[in-house]
Amino acid sequence: RGGGGERPERIFSIGASSGGALAAELVTKQISQAAIVMVMSLSDPVVKQMRKSPKPTYFAPMPRDKGTLQRVQRNVEALRRHGDENGGKGTAKSCYILDNESCDSLPL
Repeated sequence: RGGGGERPERIFSIGASSGGALAAELVTKQISQAAIVMVMSLSDPVVKQMRKSPKPTYFAPMPRDKGTLQRVQRNVEALRRHGDENGGKGTAKSCYILDNESCDSLPL
């Protein structure tokens, strides 16, 4: 759309590493309707904000980075658990997708 400060109808955020944190942050600020977060685990404040207004989020950490993989798994578990505890009726489970295979390294 043209100038004048109008936002497009749909905005999706995608990012890897610290860009993944930005993608999640855009979701928490209601700027983006969904996010793809690759590699990066999320800070506690971002997870708390995401709990307030769940948006579809796809997490794709690199499995070889065991520390980040574990942190991302904890992030996703916390987000899903919060949704279930607050009457999410399964929406939290489908809202947050964890893919720990797509970003695996390829054999040389």
